[in-house]
Order: sequence, then structure tokens, then C-alpha cells
Amino acid sequence: MLAGPPASPVAGPPPFALPKQSRRVRGVAVLAHAYYEEDSRVRREAEALVRAGRPVDVFSLRRPGEPSVGVLDGVAIHRLDVRRHQGAGIAVYLLEYLDFFVRATIALARAHRARRFALVHVDTLPDFLVFAALPLKLAGVPVLLDLHEAMPEFFRARFPIAPRASRTACCDSRSEPRSPSRTLS
Repeated sequence: MLAGPPASPVAGPPPFALPKQSRRVRGVAVLAHAYYEEDSRVRREAEALVRAGRPVDVFSLRRPGEPSVGVLDGVAIHRLDVRRHQGAGIAVYLLEYLDFFVRATIALARAHRARRFALVHVDTLPDFLVFAALPLKLAGVPVLLDLHEAMPEFFRARFPIAPRASRTACCDSRSEPRSPSRTLS
């Protein structure tokens, strides 16, 4: 009679197995001051993460009449009640960016309490949007800053007659790279 290995005296998973909760794949949060459906770069990045098995939550702009939450191709979309003001003056742009920044900071922190993100991916403009992820960074979540455009150059081209001090105050990119864990451009 052949005898197999002795039975383990302790029932349950092997000691090297992770608890079920720890094996759950943590998601990625994406912040984008854009209408998600229209920004092909943000969509491709988010959908690639979903195909790789990561849950993705995108925090983006919301048009009038759009639902505040939705799912598109496996990506959870959280539309914040902020609209774009194409062609407006510098003050309107700054207020729009500030409004989105405040709402994104609050929405991201609330969502993190429920989902515990593994990464925050911040797509710019505006560059200072990276600071909306500061509460999560302080909690140990890595932050990736994806620079789509150089904000100082963008504002200089868009508002050539605006006072230099106001352009510099909102567009000085020297401080942003210290906040994210990684920067892409």
C-alpha cells in the first residue's frame, strides 16, 4: 500500500497564500480635466488598464444633462459638475481649473476610502491638478503625472497679452515634479 504525504495538522490555505482580500486587484484612478468620451489619449490609457485586469475610475468634466456616473468599455466614469469654457478669458480658465481641482480632490479622496486605489494617474492640463492627489500620496499611493502639454507655453500662446505675473503665478511648472511619484511627458 502506497502512502501519500502526511496530512497537515492545520486546516486551511498554505502559509504562503495571501488572504482573499489581499489578492483583490486594486484599481487605478485617473484625473483628467477633459470630457472623457472625447479625449482619445485618456480613453486609450484607461481601456488598456482595464484590458490588463485593473479596475479604472476616471474623474472628468461633465456636460449639462450627462449622468454624474457611468461605465464605458469597462471604465467607471465619475463626471464632476464642471464644464469647459473654450475661448474664455484667463480669469474664467483659472476659475474653471480651480473648480475642477477642488471637486476632483474631494471626489478622489472619497472614492479612495471605498476602493483603495493602487495608483493615481493625473493627465494635464492643468499641471497643478497633480496636487489633487496629494491626500492619496500622503497615504502612500503612487502618483503618475502625465504632461500632455507644457502649461506655461500653453498659457503664453493662448493669452499673449495677459500680464506676465498672472501667467507665471498659474503656470510655473517648477514645483509640480516634486509631488508626483513619476512624470511622463
